[in-house]
Amino acid sequence: MLSRIFLTTVIAVPFLAVQFQGLQEKPVQNRPRDTDRTHTGVVVCVVKDDAGSAGRPVAAAEVSIMDSVTKETDTRTTDKDGKCRWAQLYPGEYVLKAKKGELESNPVTVKVSNEQSTTAELILKPKK
Repeated sequence: MLSRIFLTTVIAVPFLAVQFQGLQEKPVQNRPRDTDRTHTGVVVCVVKDDAGSAGRPVAAAEVSIMDSVTKETDTRTTDKDGKCRWAQLYPGEYVLKAKKGELESNPVTVKVSNEQSTTAELILKPKK
């Protein structure tokens, strides 16, 4: 009798463990593991006032970047030249927005690739 319980335990428990592993929640987006592939995408953002391409750079604007899939967000502040930068991003699409005081930009979507730098220009306009 004891050997039957032992055999049942030895066979059934690993089988059940394998079955339950299949029920685990899967990540929303398949991110590469650091050991498999690097995440070396770069986004450089330039924030200008609403005078368009002739607009002046806006220092101390708050710029947010959001991963389109995971919805993770990070915020940076522009330097005196109106620039901010994110490095080591995973490939994919990101949404950028900027604001300062009563001014804000429209959202801009950028595509990030490994070992490439993407530049986005955000134009601040009065909030609606």
